[in-house]
Amino acid sequence: MANLFLKCLNMSIAAGWLVLVVIFLRVLLRKASKSLIIAMWGMVGIRLICPFSIHSIFSLMPSAQMIPTDIVYSEVPAIQSGIPAVNQIMNTFLADSLSPKAYASVNPLQVIVPIISAVWIIGVVGMLSYALISYLCLLQKLREAVCYEDNVYLCDHIATPFILGIVHPRIFIPSSIDQKDFPYVTAHERIHLKRYDHWWKPLSFLLLAVYWMNPLIWIAYILFGKDMELACDEMVIAAMGSACKKAYSEALINCSAPKRISSISPLAFGEIGIKARIRAILGYKKPSFWITAAGCLMCFVAALGFLTDPPMKTSMKDDLAQFIDQEILMHHHSQWSDTNYCCENFEILGVETSGKTTTVYMWVLYTEYTYEQKLIEAAGAHIPTVITVKEKENASYELIEYWEPRDGSLFIGDIKEKFPISLQGKAIDSQRYIEKQSQVCQEKAMAYFGIMDHKD
Repeated sequence: MANLFLKCLNMSIAAGWLVLVVIFLRVLLRKASKSLIIAMWGMVGIRLICPFSIHSIFSLMPSAQMIPTDIVYSEVPAIQSGIPAVNQIMNTFLADSLSPKAYASVNPLQVIVPIISAVWIIGVVGMLSYALISYLCLLQKLREAVCYEDNVYLCDHIATPFILGIVHPRIFIPSSIDQKDFPYVTAHERIHLKRYDHWWKPLSFLLLAVYWMNPLIWIAYILFGKDMELACDEMVIAAMGSACKKAYSEALINCSAPKRISSISPLAFGEIGIKARIRAILGYKKPSFWITAAGCLMCFVAALGFLTDPPMKTSMKDDLAQFIDQEILMHHHSQWSDTNYCCENFEILGVETSGKTTTVYMWVLYTEYTYEQKLIEAAGAHIPTVITVKEKENASYELIEYWEPRDGSLFIGDIKEKFPISLQGKAIDSQRYIEKQSQVCQEKAMAYFGIMDHKD
């Protein structure tokens, strides 16, 4: 449970940076189409849903993972925000307050993190329970709804129009609605259906329920709802013509409710501030080509910079390289290896560091040689490998995992499950590094046997 919480927390923090960017662009692009802003909020949703990282040199994210997954067991807990000033302040506090004490029987974080995880789960359950209860209460009000036309229903017990349903959505409209407002109300709700807003809003609430501990996600949820309504208003005006602005605004005022109904199922006509929507409606002008082009460019840059994480390192400290050398030799050593010269070479594809834990993704070539008038390769293996180690206080390392894919048809599937998506192509391409690695191992063997020329 604690690992799941830390994973979600890191995803929430990463998405938080994108929320700040979208809020800034939302102000900067206030004259652009609101549909473009909705697309940017969609990027936030992708960041919250996507469980894996895509690494890119174009990434603008300060850190791929702010909170290390092993922080609970770390002797000196620390974060990696990507901002040195923040790291210094936070890590000093964490080291002073939450480092394990010699006299204590347990690491403080081993107590604190599970408690926070439990609170998080309770909050998720509470949010989903609220949504379910709201939905059931709403169904009670709709029992006597009467079909007016197609999927439009009239109901005496509701105060504002909305859509209910995901697979078979229905439009519900108050029976008290003025007939002159009816065309505008139905046009608005049908635009919601056309945009699939009856899918996106429940999904946004589900994400809010999961990431409820992050205040930036609450802000994103509220602003997304407002922008959804504004985008819908724009499409109605574009479809019905500018001449309908006044009548449409009056319908908006007449159908607005004094109180909100449940935010899990309805897409209410009056769900955001009436003044803001009327100002937007009356002042609406079709965005110019250049504003739209600038908005699309900014959206692309934001996606490239904040949907990807910083590239992984391709180098590591010499002492860690020596430790990995020994682990590779020990892993492949067998009872027949004692009479051979054993050597290895690894090509680093990527290095991920999380606190004291380092994971190295590589292509490993292990080779055993004998010399009988000529250099003979007695055994060998060339295989993509993942080694995870933990740095100890005495500057030594502890092996956490030595991973290799299974043979046969499971080979590629295992790689795709273990390697980051940005490294999978390199991990599958067995010919990319073999020539260079073989040359390195042969040179080591020639030096060991005192061979001046390979042809000798």
